[in-house]
Order: sequence, then structure tokens, then C-alpha cells
Amino acid sequence: MSGDDPSELASIAEMDEELSSPHLAEAKQAEKSNNRRAKAREELRKRFMGGLMATREGREWVWDLLSRGHVYSTSYVPGDTTAMAFKEGERNIALYVLSQIPPDAFKVMLEESSEYGS
Repeated sequence: MSGDDPSELASIAEMDEELSSPHLAEAKQAEKSNNRRAKAREELRKRFMGGLMATREGREWVWDLLSRGHVYSTSYVPGDTTAMAFKEGERNIALYVLSQIPPDAFKVMLEESSEYGS
């Protein structure tokens, strides 16, 4: 853009007008609202996981879930790519749950794990 062409200047003016339109203000407001909701959901998840991991039963249940999700073992199935893909899907969910566990609660769960039932 050289800035000398009148059609370019008109185009720039139109873009400026679009950017300052009420639609932009609405979009910004919607984005702020979505961000607030996302933060509230994240806080709720943290509180839930903290509550779950605050009890021995909760920690044992999470340990079982992680074990069933192949977090502590391989998901490789020799000669059966479909079964392996299925186990990898389970593992993906278990890894997400693992990522949500507060580090101090994970340490307690790890220390207790030898006492958990099968």
C-alpha cells in the first residue's frame, strides 16, 4: 500500500469504521464474558479435584482410574492396532485426570498406593 491511491484510502477508512462499530464492542464483551465463564469452570474443577483428593477414598478411586487408563503401563498390543488405539484413548483421558491432580495430593496418593486394593 502506497497510501496515494484514493481507493486504498477509502478501504482503510472502511476498515477503521468496521473496527469501531458496535459489533466489535459486542464481540469484545462476549469474549470477556466467555473468559469469565472459563475461569469459573476452571476454578470449579480445581475445587472439585481438591475435594476428591482430600479423602483417602477419593485418592484410591483416582489411582484406580489412572491404573485402568494405562498411565502406569504400556498401551501397546502386539499385532492389534485397534485394541492399542482404544487403550490409547483410555490413556488420554487418564492423563487429563492426572494433569488435574494437585501435586501435594498426588504425593499422598503415591505414598498410599501400595495399601490400595487391586
